[in-house]
Amino acid sequence: MPSEIPPTEDPTVEDPTPGDPVPEDPAPEDPAPGDPAPAAPRRNRRRWLIAAGAAVLVVAGTGYAFADNIAGLGAYRYVTPREFEGLPVEADSPLTKRIQQEVASGAADPKAFGASYGSPSSGYVMVMGYQRHDFWPSSSLADALRRGGATNDVILHAHRADPGARGGAMACGIDPPSLVAQPSGICLWADGSMQAMFSEVRGSSSDTLTLDQVEADARAFRLLAEQPG
Repeated sequence: MPSEIPPTEDPTVEDPTPGDPVPEDPAPEDPAPGDPAPAAPRRNRRRWLIAAGAAVLVVAGTGYAFADNIAGLGAYRYVTPREFEGLPVEADSPLTKRIQQEVASGAADPKAFGASYGSPSSGYVMVMGYQRHDFWPSSSLADALRRGGATNDVILHAHRADPGARGGAMACGIDPPSLVAQPSGICLWADGSMQAMFSEVRGSSSDTLTLDQVEADARAFRLLAEQPG
């Protein structure tokens, strides 16, 4: 059956998949006189990442089984790291609470997960996905890239990347620095145990973020989060 990524603490996904719960989007507050201008790009960046995650993490089961993939089925389980890159996980974040509520109500996949670290002002990392047995991770990733690439240039131009020790398939991309206020990047991965999106955003335009860094950080997160099942 198709699995869906649950809505998050910043629900601004447009045109949801039929059946997806779509909470109301609170109106942004008007900035007080003298407030710094970068506040708007940061808010938009988080919305963009949430929308991208909801768009690409909808996968239908393939029904194919290959002998070289069977051993990887359910090899790992997702465990939220307590910290990542020195940033503690936001245990009571709106993202976490929303996923817990949707799982409890039956509106989201029972094995959905999400975690956030940091803040828009200092830079942050968000991860969302779900656990599922996948006989053909490479095909699932290709499907996710095709769906996401239809509306998002970063995903459209994402490059296949070394998935690292946890295996499976992974692809990553970054925003052109000239087009965003905060450097940001995304990695999508799929393996025999789960599919997820890793997104990383720097705190200011003066910070740097390369494709190699995003890929390395995604691999590092997977090593922490994917524990032997």
